[in-house]
Amino acid sequence: MSDELNFNAPSGTPVMQTTGDDDSSQRREKLMSLLRGRLHWAVLLSLILGGGLGYLGYSSVVPMYRSTGQVVVESEELIFDGIDDSTSKKRWYSFVARQQQMLRSQEVAERAMASDTWKSRGDEAVEWTPQQFSKAIDTEIDERNNDKNIFTISFDAPDAITAGVGNRALLDAYSEEFDYRAETRFMNRVTQLQSQVQKSEIKIKQYLAQRRTVLTDYEFNQMEADIRALTNQRIELQENLDTVRAELNSRNPIQEGMSTNPADLISNDPVLNQMQIQIDEIEDRIKVLEFGGKGPGHREVKGLSAERDVLNAKMEVRIEQLLSEDIDALIGDPEYDRLRQLEQLWHRQLADVQSRLEKLNAKQAEVADLQELIDDEQRIIDKSRDSINEINVEMDSLKGTIDIFAPGATPSSPDNGGKAKQVAVLGGMAGTGIGFGFVMLLGLLDSRLRHAGDARMGLRDTRMLGILPTLPENFADPEQSERAAHAVHHIRTLLQISNRGTARVFSVTSPAAGSGKSSLSVAMGLSFAASESKTLVIDCDLVGAGLTRRVGAVVNRSVEAILREDTVLTDDQIANAMSHAREKGTNLKDALVELGMLTKKDLQRLNRRQADSALGILDACQGRPFSECVANTGIENFNVLPIGAAKPQDAGLLSPKAIRNLIARAREEYDIVLLDTGPCLGSLEASMCAAEADATVLIVSRGDSKSMATKARDHLISVGANVVGCVFNHALEADMNSASFASIVSQERRTDPAQSLLSADPAIAARFGPLGSAVAAFGTPSKSPNGKPRRQSVANGSSNGH
Repeated sequence: MSDELNFNAPSGTPVMQTTGDDDSSQRREKLMSLLRGRLHWAVLLSLILGGGLGYLGYSSVVPMYRSTGQVVVESEELIFDGIDDSTSKKRWYSFVARQQQMLRSQEVAERAMASDTWKSRGDEAVEWTPQQFSKAIDTEIDERNNDKNIFTISFDAPDAITAGVGNRALLDAYSEEFDYRAETRFMNRVTQLQSQVQKSEIKIKQYLAQRRTVLTDYEFNQMEADIRALTNQRIELQENLDTVRAELNSRNPIQEGMSTNPADLISNDPVLNQMQIQIDEIEDRIKVLEFGGKGPGHREVKGLSAERDVLNAKMEVRIEQLLSEDIDALIGDPEYDRLRQLEQLWHRQLADVQSRLEKLNAKQAEVADLQELIDDEQRIIDKSRDSINEINVEMDSLKGTIDIFAPGATPSSPDNGGKAKQVAVLGGMAGTGIGFGFVMLLGLLDSRLRHAGDARMGLRDTRMLGILPTLPENFADPEQSERAAHAVHHIRTLLQISNRGTARVFSVTSPAAGSGKSSLSVAMGLSFAASESKTLVIDCDLVGAGLTRRVGAVVNRSVEAILREDTVLTDDQIANAMSHAREKGTNLKDALVELGMLTKKDLQRLNRRQADSALGILDACQGRPFSECVANTGIENFNVLPIGAAKPQDAGLLSPKAIRNLIARAREEYDIVLLDTGPCLGSLEASMCAAEADATVLIVSRGDSKSMATKARDHLISVGANVVGCVFNHALEADMNSASFASIVSQERRTDPAQSLLSADPAIAARFGPLGSAVAAFGTPSKSPNGKPRRQSVANGSSNGH
């Protein structure tokens, strides 16, 4: 094989030696796998769709003729001179954009279509609508012009005459519409702005009249000064009032309106407040002494309590003095009376000033709202008048703004000829892509294994041991047979070198029935036998029993054993009968009849009993020697342990321990042991055999499900099987030619014709199958490696019965 295998992995699957280009090669391989076997259909479909869509694309492009005229802008105010002046550049491109909108307007189209120039085209049978006319117009700036003052106007039509006439009619209509719109637009705009100025002036007069109802013009002008004067006067009165009240409070602690509650008096009278502070300090000291364990009778506690009582008494006296103060006597005091009168005067003046200031502030707020409305209207007036001035300037600048520099001529050839080719090419490319994409989609939706490449992609981590061709039941092509035999020998060689040649027990399984497990097991058994390896093929498929049926391996119990088990005859009688058979040269059954020990009826019953006593894998698992259970196939070193009398329901009798013991015994007597199991996803014995074998071969066939193949591989790995590789069966000729063993021996060195005839022998093909018969014919040399003649007899059936 072209890929290297790592057989030294302790378990799981062989490892691919990867390179740095694996990702790209894998993507390429996956892409090619979708087209493998379908490439000819993809090419055919792509040619059909590509040609069809290319033709449709080419024919879908209607030939269009283009007539081009040029308009030059004469106004210096609009020309963009190329200098990096953002203002002039913006003005120029804004002007061009407005002209493009005008050219495509319905008014220009109707004006052009109503002109005599348009009517002279002579093709009045084809009706044009203003919308169609507008869509046929195209404009662009002539960047080649250094002055940047020319833009081109094009007109497209299905015929050359209409294109030329249409362009000339368009240019004339555009020039007329430009002048009309310029005058109309400017005049309408000026009228609107003047009307706006008049409305704003009327509103300003209304707002001024409303303001005079609040304040006269003189009051409005003096309002700020009055507010400042009243504010200063209020501050001065407040300061004087605070000074008088401070003097009154110093003369009478009980302020006017203040509560006579003792608590309020203590809080406002400095003397009472100081006494209360001293009392609180004494109580805190008493609490500290009591916390320290000193009771009320303690000397220090008593002293502090006495001080507190004295202070309480003084506070009571002070409160009584304050409450019993003669208010009339205090009023009679000239100084106190003067201060009270001064306080009342300044209080009234302050209230009057505050009232006047509040009224003035309210009027100021009302006037401010009106003034803001007046300012808004004045800004509108200023902006409108500026716009009127700009319009007047623009009207002057647009006089003689545009001039028809080059009227459109009649074109001589279609303008979109290249577009038709482009569309045809795009259509062809799209058709080709659709063709390949459709075939690849079919490949993506196809869940079957169709080629060996599909198996490589689906089982990427599992190596491809070999590829087996599709062989007919009866074939006479020696080259085909020889190639199939060589493929099996290739697989056998890789297995022999696996794990450095230590692997001797191999299980063969598949994802589903019909993949060719039994055929591969027989073929590999014959190949191992041809390499001088004593080989035992064990049919572990208790449900399918394909290997036993294919080889026809039946091992019946001997007549002697049945007679001894049934105790019909004594040991002496059986010994005499066997001696008589040897003397006469007959078998034991005939000797028993001749000696009268058995009747013909007994002989028939004995034959039925022997036919029903087939030995096989279950008997070997129970300890019966291989010499009694193994069928002789007639091929040297090729032995088969059949199913025997086991039924499908007997699969539950097998256990990993029984399989392990069976394999251990087989290792002692045989060089190679092949375990032919059922599908690993549906049989019990397949998982047990795969787990106990040195290596497991997974065979998949063309037509198998990709997902089932992947699940089978994953299942084998999960049970601890060493999946040494995969074999792809029923491969097509293309897959066989791509294999590393595809080269065939030259004509001069081909096997002799006798072996070619042997591969076509119907008896051999029926017994070993096409693959096995190919190996039997082309895998067995005339002499063994030691030079001795090879014994070969493959046409007879196998039975160990007597």
